[in-house]
Amino acid sequence: MSMKKIFRWALIYLLLVIGLFLILVGVNWYLIKQKEVRLGMARPAFPYAKYSQDELDKMYPQYLNENVPTRVTPEETYAKLLAALKAENLDLASQQFTAEQQSEWLKSLKKIKEDGLLAQMIGDLDKKLNKNMMSGAMAQFMISIDKDGEKWARPVDFIKDSNGDWKIKSL
Repeated sequence: MSMKKIFRWALIYLLLVIGLFLILVGVNWYLIKQKEVRLGMARPAFPYAKYSQDELDKMYPQYLNENVPTRVTPEETYAKLLAALKAENLDLASQQFTAEQQSEWLKSLKKIKEDGLLAQMIGDLDKKLNKNMMSGAMAQFMISIDKDGEKWARPVDFIKDSNGDWKIKSL
């Protein structure tokens, strides 16, 4: 075989290897981009550009209801709770808690009233709320409670519902 034929075959094999390599790289790129599209991190049209962090934050909020406009603040919810307890309106007081907890709190508040501890509860809770942490749909406030001559800081956790009303998650 002549040198020319050997060089031509070597060039053909080299071009085939380079072509196969480019095809494999292209298929791998396409599969990676399709995975990003399925996960909602990239646009579904070619060239499958990734979404910016701001676009992802708008599309997928980290917390449920964090982008819902606020109608009732945590302070207003807490004030409604205290006013309802002072008026002994236990139904209204229980409505200041999250929807899942309302019936449970209504039972607890009725028991507290039956045991004659409602005035003590109001006295413990009738304190100024101090903001500890507040983010998109979660907030934590602290109240100071005097117990046996000592001051205790007690957290009150709030969560925003889909109506934009802050509800008490834990007290």
